[in-house]
Amino acid sequence: MIERDRLHDIYYRMQLTRAFNDELMALKKAGKVYGPIHRSTGQEAVGIAVGALLRDDDYIISNHRGYAHWIGKDIDMRGLSAEIFGKAEGVCKGKAGEMLIADLRKGILSTTIIGGGLTLAVGLGMSIRMRKGDQVVVCYFGDGASNEGTFHEALNFGALQKVPVVFLCENNQYALSVHVSRSTSVRDIAKRAAGYDIPGYIVDGNDVFDVYNLLGEVVPELRAGGGPVLIEAKTYRLGSFSSNDRESGYQPQEEIDRWKAKDPIVRFRQQLLDLGVSEEGHLTSLDNRAREVALDMIAYGQKADYPREASLYDEVFVS
Repeated sequence: MIERDRLHDIYYRMQLTRAFNDELMALKKAGKVYGPIHRSTGQEAVGIAVGALLRDDDYIISNHRGYAHWIGKDIDMRGLSAEIFGKAEGVCKGKAGEMLIADLRKGILSTTIIGGGLTLAVGLGMSIRMRKGDQVVVCYFGDGASNEGTFHEALNFGALQKVPVVFLCENNQYALSVHVSRSTSVRDIAKRAAGYDIPGYIVDGNDVFDVYNLLGEVVPELRAGGGPVLIEAKTYRLGSFSSNDRESGYQPQEEIDRWKAKDPIVRFRQQLLDLGVSEEGHLTSLDNRAREVALDMIAYGQKADYPREASLYDEVFVS
């Protein structure tokens, strides 16, 4: 059984992720955020549960829908907010925006080219093996990326090199507006692991316990020298692809309603109550705290200073 304090921390971070993302989506619609904001509603369980099992010196490679990944890995929230608003105090000094978030102090890297992080994960895994370390890499990607050439290249070479990488596919059923049934030749993406002779697992991506328990078994094996694994977390994006998506009706209402009934935060809250490890009052206090912190962090990002013009050329290298 997961310790009570850790369960509450997971719940709080899930609520923080949703509150922070929801507020940014609202601000974007009001014209107060430059650049796109990608919706993560409904996908909070995976990144937060995984983050609860990782160390600071482990790596994650995120993507354009990374709020739960970043917050689960304990990113500097002030730096995250400032970065999204393009401010100098951002984790990337205001030069990355939402889509290229990185915080090297926490082992957080992000890529936005679909499937672009998969080969990077293999490189990180090889560096760990060469240094004889015991860190692990978790590479997040979506169902659409599983159809890219980099997916197959990464799994093949990663298997050959026995890299300590969790290839974690968050199958949220849609690659932008294309349903997985129209883009993917297999019903279960995890089955593709067999082609590279590595373990493949399926988890309920809307169930914290399912994700946490599987990663709790896999991560120690990778630290001890085990090779890569492919995990498919079946989940759902409740709402638009991003702030640029007009929600043109490609998600049937019956489908949305079915997945709303499996909302990971609502589900986890009820699980905590049913297990007797929490009371309504305590969980409500965590809800309120998450909302307050999200608003405080966003206010901080809005008030922070923009980068100086002279800093445009900092961190620019030529060979």
